[in-house]
Amino acid sequence: MRSDRYYIDTHILYFYAAKKKDELTAEIWDILDYGCCHIYISSACVEELILLRQTGKLGDDVWDSAEEIIDFIKGMNIKIKWVDDGHLRKLAEIPIIKDYTGKADHKDNTDRIAIAQAIREGIAMISSDRDFPGYIPHGLDLIFNKRGRYTPPDLRGVARK
Repeated sequence: MRSDRYYIDTHILYFYAAKKKDELTAEIWDILDYGCCHIYISSACVEELILLRQTGKLGDDVWDSAEEIIDFIKGMNIKIKWVDDGHLRKLAEIPIIKDYTGKADHKDNTDRIAIAQAIREGIAMISSDRDFPGYIPHGLDLIFNKRGRYTPPDLRGVARK
């Protein structure tokens, strides 16, 4: 492990809670399971999970209610990091990048605020999101959780700010 502090995004928390071992690499399971690390999640990601659960886009296979999401997070000793003015200033500095297809802008505000928090605090982000590598040149320390057949772009030689 390269650190003892990590941010996780919405999908990583869901895959972990659902015990979807095929969706997380062994490295990610180790980080989440051993309890030797400080794990954080953005309040924006928690809000997203609550909305997905309340609108039925997230089934009841993991959490019977939106409130159980918060109980799970607290029970796993994952710290919810609230968005503050420093995070918002960092968000304002980060350009809107092209998404992984290169055709459209990456406008997912939940992703962007979580990325801004991780950059601002100097904490590595764990994600499977194919758009996240585009933020590495802007200071994101990314641990990419490879899922399925997707391989992130070759990031060797990508300069960090």
